[in-house]
Amino acid sequence: MTVIGTAYGASPLTFLGLAGVGDLFLTCSSPTSRNYTVGYRLGQGEKLEDIIKTLGSVAEGVETAKGAKRIIDELGVKAPIASSVSVEGTQIIFDLIEIFQVYEVLFNGKGKRLSPRNQLMD
Repeated sequence: MTVIGTAYGASPLTFLGLAGVGDLFLTCSSPTSRNYTVGYRLGQGEKLEDIIKTLGSVAEGVETAKGAKRIIDELGVKAPIASSVSVEGTQIIFDLIEIFQVYEVLFNGKGKRLSPRNQLMD
């Protein structure tokens, strides 16, 4: 979030307030958050298509993941977590790749010179 914003000229401090970290914290930790609910249910093994059909409202983060990935690529910035969530708009959220593969990329440096998709799929 900060990497993208600062690439557009925003102050990094902008993301430390309620509109940045505060909103992110609530989205990630509140069972009443639609995005949290989607993530939790994905973690339980449900398919995204089934979750969306039964959610009863829109979880903005699903489509935002696709848009964030496009912006990351256009700006040429490094945002490995956001890239892992939606590599080419299809990865973790959309294909349920194994989270241990993302861990290998983020924490063990696996495939540093490969594209995120190749890092996750090899």
